[in-house]
Amino acid sequence: LKATWANWWYLWDLSFAQPLPHLRNYFGTRITFIFAWNGHYSKALLALVAIALLFEVVIRIGRTFFAIRMFATRQALGSSVVLVIWAKISDNLWHREQDFFTE
Repeated sequence: LKATWANWWYLWDLSFAQPLPHLRNYFGTRITFIFAWNGHYSKALLALVAIALLFEVVIRIGRTFFAIRMFATRQALGSSVVLVIWAKISDNLWHREQDFFTE
C-alpha cells in the first residue's frame, strides 16, 4: 500500500486512481467504498473546474474588451444550471462505478 499510494509524484497525477484491492485488504469493504467515492468525486470536480474557468475567462473578456457588464443574476443562473447538470452526470457515473465495484 505504501509503494502504490505514499508517493509525492501522485500530487501531480490527475487520474485519482485509488489502489482499491490493497485498500480493501487493509481497511475492509466499507472504507474502500469511501476511498472510491473520494477518487470519483475528485475526478468529477476537475471537470467542473474546467467549466468554471471557461465561465470566468468569458466574463473577463466581455468586461475587458467589450465593456459588457453582465448581470450577477445571469451569472448565478448559468452557474447553477451547469452545477445541476454536473451533479446529475456525476451521480449517474457514480452509480455505474458503484455497480462495477459490487460485482
